[in-house]
Formats: sequence, structure tokens, C-alpha cells
Amino acid sequence: MDLRLDILPADDTTPAEVARLTDDVRAALERAPAIDRVETPHQAAPGGAKGLLDEAGSLLLGLPAGAVTGVLDLVKSIVTRPGAPQVELKITRDGVEAKFNPRTLPPDQLATLVGRVQAGLGHGAAG
Repeated sequence: MDLRLDILPADDTTPAEVARLTDDVRAALERAPAIDRVETPHQAAPGGAKGLLDEAGSLLLGLPAGAVTGVLDLVKSIVTRPGAPQVELKITRDGVEAKFNPRTLPPDQLATLVGRVQAGLGHGAAG
């Protein structure tokens, strides 16, 4: 299954803080044995410049459906650790997305979100 994970700034979080947090999440996911692939999506350079730019705060993941719970738990543990900047997470699969605050999402809603991801998402944003 392919998923897109976006780490979005919340409150007064800066782009630099999002970039550092994304690097931490990427490093952890690359070490996770259940993850088949971790990539950074690219976009065209602005203003007609040549080349591609990394999309800040975004990762493309290839993983088995059964690994979704572990991946979300891992990401949540990194982005909610003490001193981490305030962020929201957005997960996109097949053009459908769910956006949530990892600090306030209760475990039962996380379980519901995992079920939705495995089924192809739907039903908008979570907590």
C-alpha cells in the first residue's frame, strides 16, 4: 500500500522545525523493518527554474496494510515527544485524506483511522 504522510505546521511552528521533524521521522521509518519504501515527493521549481524541489514536510511510504498501526504509532511517538514543535499530520491514500492532531487523537480514534487507511480512507478529518 502507498501512503503520503504530510507533517503540517500548527500554531507558531516554523518551516525549519517541520523540516527537522520530517528528517527525524524519515530516519526512523527508514530503520523500521515493516516499511518497504520511504521517499520524498518532489515538485517543479518555481518561476520556470529548472529542476525539482523536495516537498517540505512530506514523505511517500510503501508498506503492507498490516503495518499501518505500527507506522502511525512510530510517527506519533516522534512528533509528540517533549519539546517537539506543534504539528498536524495528514495521511493521503488514493487521493483521499485524513488530517489529525497527533497530540489529541485518542487511541480509539487512532484505531478507527487505521481501519479507514487500510480500507482506503474516506470520511474526512479525524479528531
